[in-house]
Amino acid sequence: AIVLADGDEARAITLPSLPMGLVVVGDGRRAAVTLSTPGRGLVPMLRVYDLGSGEVIAEMDEMRATAAYGDLMAVSVVDGDWMRPAVWDGDALTPIETDIPGDVVPVDWSQDGSTILLSQTYRAGGAFYLYRVATGKVEALVSPPGAPFDRDLGLLLDPDTALSVWSDASHPRRPVEIRPDGWSVALSLDGQGPYPGPQWEEFIYPSTGGAEIQGWLLRPEGKGPWPTVVYTHGGPSSVHTPSFNPVCGAWFDRGFAVASINYRGSTTFGESFREALTGHIGGPDIDDVAWAWRWLVDNRIADPERVVKNGYSYGGYLTLQALGTRPDLWAAGVAGAPITDWTMLFEDANEILKAYDRSLFGGSPEELPEAYAKASPRTYVESYRAPILISQPESDTRTPTRPVKVFV
Repeated sequence: AIVLADGDEARAITLPSLPMGLVVVGDGRRAAVTLSTPGRGLVPMLRVYDLGSGEVIAEMDEMRATAAYGDLMAVSVVDGDWMRPAVWDGDALTPIETDIPGDVVPVDWSQDGSTILLSQTYRAGGAFYLYRVATGKVEALVSPPGAPFDRDLGLLLDPDTALSVWSDASHPRRPVEIRPDGWSVALSLDGQGPYPGPQWEEFIYPSTGGAEIQGWLLRPEGKGPWPTVVYTHGGPSSVHTPSFNPVCGAWFDRGFAVASINYRGSTTFGESFREALTGHIGGPDIDDVAWAWRWLVDNRIADPERVVKNGYSYGGYLTLQALGTRPDLWAAGVAGAPITDWTMLFEDANEILKAYDRSLFGGSPEELPEAYAKASPRTYVESYRAPILISQPESDTRTPTRPVKVFV
């Protein structure tokens, strides 16, 4: 819902599906709200609400709004597998023409209206560009090593300078100013030097159905095979980038090779890749984990008797699901705040997370009980062979404690 507060009074405008973003338009009496499309996973739809009456005054499917200038909205539109930038006035749509690959999303509009900041995400990488409204010219900003923390976390300080948060394997997240002629650190801590270790190394491997999966590797010095950790990010609508990760760094410091994979369902690889997981939770994503094991062993990176599965939140879920459905592959599992039972998770979730779960599965547990059970590690509790360490916060509302206690 959109909650409007005026002094001690508040009222709500009920939304039909999962909210994914909101931009205030014009004089502040309208809001452009990006929502998930019912029955289509996380495919966006845009609705513009009159905040006085609560009525929908404009709408467009397969569109997402991210910035505004007066009555104009900077939006991104689904075009095949990717999001492409445009300007929309609530009626006419004007594409921003560019050959930049991947998702290209407007994230900010300068105060004088002259420049729109564009964010590109493609195959776990990212960059920012300036779009000059008057001329239609697109100008690249110089990117630091690594990747931006979040594609939407970009702010125009002036028409030629953007502020973002960047990281690589040697540097935790730090704010940086990026310009067409270079970049600089905007804020740093005294004495904070680079982390001593290697940069991430990209690798590509095949999985089921002909899928091509990207992974990132921290490789120890010397000759393998080594004890190895297969790490999976949370989400699943997220991505592992070649950035600083203290958990992966800690494993590497102990002599492990670390492979972090962008399984199907990850972002920045196109809509088809992300939506391949919708309605198939615990299927293609687990295949991708298992085929990562195979590739690492075949390439003499991983010692097949010493491979550990690790992850947090959805990555913790994949840890338990992988150990339950492919028990012969793993020496141990370390799962943080994992999902153990999707039906119990749904019962304990707030309405926003219930909407997200419905978008992942294509329905509720009442509508799809077999799918929820098949995707739940609790179903395979008799199959576990390797030791498991579970770390669970007591007050986690996204992956609550009750299902984990029942599982244990």
